[in-house]
Amino acid sequence: CLSSVTTALGLGFKPFAEPVFQRCVKLVAKTLVETQMHHQNPQLDMPDKDFMIVALDLLSGLTQGLNTSIESLVASSQPPLLPLLTACMTVRVYAWMFWEGEKRWLWWDIHTQWSVGIHVIDMQPDGILADMYLCFYTLQDDVPEVRQSAYALLGDLAISCFTHITSYLPRFMPELVAQIDPNAEQVSVCNNAAWAAGEIALQWGEWDEEEARESAEVNVWVQPLLERLIPLLTTESTPRTLLENAAITIGRLGFVAPDLVAPHMELFVEQWCRALRSIRDNEEKVSAFRGLCAMIQINPQGVMK
Repeated sequence: CLSSVTTALGLGFKPFAEPVFQRCVKLVAKTLVETQMHHQNPQLDMPDKDFMIVALDLLSGLTQGLNTSIESLVASSQPPLLPLLTACMTVRVYAWMFWEGEKRWLWWDIHTQWSVGIHVIDMQPDGILADMYLCFYTLQDDVPEVRQSAYALLGDLAISCFTHITSYLPRFMPELVAQIDPNAEQVSVCNNAAWAAGEIALQWGEWDEEEARESAEVNVWVQPLLERLIPLLTTESTPRTLLENAAITIGRLGFVAPDLVAPHMELFVEQWCRALRSIRDNEEKVSAFRGLCAMIQINPQGVMK
C-alpha cells in the first residue's frame, strides 16, 4: 500500500522519505543477518522473507517516486544499500570450515558454478551492524520473490541514480546474467533481470564517455547477455511480457554497442520486430528502435532475409 502511495505522490513524499528509506534498509539488513545466523546455527528460526520483500518493493516505490532525489538517500544509507542488494540477488550453497584457527564460510555459486571465495564471518551479538558490510557477501537467498524484487529495485536505481551503481556492476552483472535463463522456472525473476539489464545498458549509453571509461566496462557483458536474450526472443513458449523485455533490452544493447550486436541481427531481427510491433509507443520502445537503427547502419544485410 505505502509503495503505491510513494509512487503516486512522487516528490510530494520527500519530507517523509528519509525515515521510511532507512527503515526499509534496516529491515533488509536484519533479515539477511538472521538468515546468516540460521545457516550458522540451524536450530535458530529462518526469518520471514516477506518483510524483506515488502521492504525492497517499498524502496522501489520510493525510487520511482523521488527519481533523482533518491541519490542522497542511497549515498548516505547506513548500512549501505547496494551491498545488501548484491546479497539479495544470489543463490548459494554454504559450508563452514576452520582456516588458520578462524571459522570461515566457503560458498559455491549455484547458477554460474564459480567458487567465489572465502570471507571471515564475525557475528558477535553486539557487533552485527558493525560487521554487516563484510557479512552480506556471503548470504544466501533462495526465495525467488526476493530476487524478483531485488532486480526491480536495481532497474529503478539504474534509472534514478546510475552513478551510484556503476562501481557495483562487476558484482551485479554476473548474477543478473545468470538469472536471464531461457529455461527458468521463475519467469518473474528472469523478466525483472532482463528489464534491469536494459535499463543499465540505456543509462550507460547516455552516460558521459569519460566517466564511463573510468568505471566498469559494460561491453564485456554484451555477448553473455545476447547468449541469454536471443533464445528467449526466438522461443515460441516465452511469455509475452518477457518476450517484450528481451526485445527491448537487445535493442538497447544495440544502441550502446551496435558493433557488437549488429553481427547477430539475422538471428533475431524478425522475431524482434514481431515482439515490439504491437506494444504502445513509449520511451522504452523508442530507445529499442534507436538501437535497431544503429545496428542496421552497421549491418544492413542483417535485415535483408
